[in-house]
Amino acid sequence: MIDGKVLAFGDKGTICTSGGKSEDVTVEKYCNINQSHRLNGLACAHLAKSDTSYFKRVVKLK
Repeated sequence: MIDGKVLAFGDKGTICTSGGKSEDVTVEKYCNINQSHRLNGLACAHLAKSDTSYFKRVVKLK
């Protein structure tokens, strides 16, 4: 929660603390199919709420 607002990881101002260091949570690092970071997927909620076609791209229906 920042300034009384609930934010998804990946929203401006969100950070991740891991291994004793903090860094901004970016979609490029934390919701990227081409990244192998162990926390990849953490910021996908940001894309899901801000991109209306997100689920059309990630969900493959038969």
